[in-house]
Amino acid sequence: MKKLLEENKQIKKVFLGAGYHNLSNYYDDFIDGEYSLSVSPKYFYLLPFEEQMNLMRWNYSNLSIFLKKVFTLSFRYLLNKNFDYGGYKNDFIRVSANQKSMDKRLNYQFYKDGKLNQFSETNLKYLNMIVNLCLQYKVELILLNTPLHPYFRNKIPGAYVMKFKEIVDSNKFKLMDFEQIKFNDNCFIPDGDHLSGEGVKQFAKIFISAKNMK
Repeated sequence: MKKLLEENKQIKKVFLGAGYHNLSNYYDDFIDGEYSLSVSPKYFYLLPFEEQMNLMRWNYSNLSIFLKKVFTLSFRYLLNKNFDYGGYKNDFIRVSANQKSMDKRLNYQFYKDGKLNQFSETNLKYLNMIVNLCLQYKVELILLNTPLHPYFRNKIPGAYVMKFKEIVDSNKFKLMDFEQIKFNDNCFIPDGDHLSGEGVKQFAKIFISAKNMK
């Protein structure tokens, strides 16, 4: 985000996807854990120096592989100066949410060995950094809570629902809350946590309409 705001002074509003699972420490594995090696090299040259040093420290045991990936990707960036900031191609067509997949997803995000996951101190730290960054660049920050399948939503641990509300209220965040929009099962992929291609089409119209009213 810092890189985007530095290079795009016209940005005045940022919509930040924020859900209950973002509070869970399960995702720490993708930041400083076992999956960091496969995720972080792509974004290395976008990050401030301090964060680059953190990534090198977190991937110290696989440093040679990590640096090889970084250099491969950085060469492409330095060559054309047109870095891919990321994105997601939705190839989920003709699918539907199903209970087995939703239970698996819920267990993965919120539990480990049958015990409730702790809140992620790392993600909460970065959220505060994003807030301060938006203040620095005089950018309006709006949290975006996307649609969830009713079965999935009703199974989210109460502690996470309360924590999310506490964070929104204590920081007086603007929140666009779409989690309870009623979509058919085919608007979700099997895990109930993501929209299918059909769901994206329907939600895009709702989001654009609501955004233009802000």
